[in-house]
Amino acid sequence: MGLFPRMAATGLYDLRPGASVFRELSAYEAAFALLSPALERCEASFFSPRADRAQLERLCALCGFRVPAGMELSALREASAALARGPGCTPGALESHFRALGADLSLREQDGQNRVLAEGSGAGGLIPDNAALLRLLAALLPVGVGAADNFGSLSWERLDASGLTAAQLDEKDLAWAEIDAGQLPEAR
Repeated sequence: MGLFPRMAATGLYDLRPGASVFRELSAYEAAFALLSPALERCEASFFSPRADRAQLERLCALCGFRVPAGMELSALREASAALARGPGCTPGALESHFRALGADLSLREQDGQNRVLAEGSGAGGLIPDNAALLRLLAALLPVGVGAADNFGSLSWERLDASGLTAAQLDEKDLAWAEIDAGQLPEAR
């Protein structure tokens, strides 16, 4: 229902052509006609179900993520919606957030160790590798709570990826269980 029928229904206004109210409503209708397409574009930019791929990729870039080539549009929409929504605070909410971003993991709080253990197949979607996944998880946890992963067994590739020499590992004085649970510190 447009402006004229709504105003006519009130019976309060002189809507004859040439009347001041008629001219004012005509101006409003002309402005709304020009504004409507811009509002639709704006709405599409802010709501991932209506945004196009380029808009979704820009949203991901604003949040610090690079969209991998070949990512399905539906997965990109889900990841963008998760980024706009935020991660939540509970382990279940964090798991859902990471799943929406494309990672496969479950989180287990390790009582007495002030640590959350991430298990599953790990990175995927917007998260390029398990190290990035672990850094993102650690950034979302409360101060004093560490993040560890158990995405696979310890391997030479994993030790090499840490960037630490054997002397640096010795210097960290880590227990074997810490290394095996993914507590490899980053080289400094």
